[in-house]
Amino acid sequence: MDCEKFEEWFSEYIENSLDEAKGEILEGHLRFCPTCTSTLRGVQEVKWAISELGAHSPSAAFQQNLDCLLHEERVGSSALRRRTAWSLALAAALTAFFWLEPASQVVALSF
Repeated sequence: MDCEKFEEWFSEYIENSLDEAKGEILEGHLRFCPTCTSTLRGVQEVKWAISELGAHSPSAAFQQNLDCLLHEERVGSSALRRRTAWSLALAAALTAFFWLEPASQVVALSF
C-alpha cells in the first residue's frame, strides 16, 4: 500500500476508532516509514491544539469590559440616530417654514 492510503486512516487511528486489523497494518507501516510517522505526529499535534482551543475562555474582567463596550456602542449609536433624526426633522421644518412663508405672502398680495 502507498502512504496516501495510510494517511486516510490517521484520524481514526488517533481517535482509537480504526478497525483493529487496519491499526496493525498502519503500525507496521509506521515502523518503516519516517514520512508517515512524522505526518501522523503532525496530525496528532494539530488535533491536540484544536482541542485545547475550546478549553480556554476569556477572563471575567475581559468579558465584563467587552460587555460594557458593546453596551456603550449600542446606546451611543441609538443616541446618534435620534440626534440625526431630530436634526433632519428640524431642517425639514425650517425649510418648509421659510419656503412656504413667501408663497403665502404672495397669495395674500394677489387678493
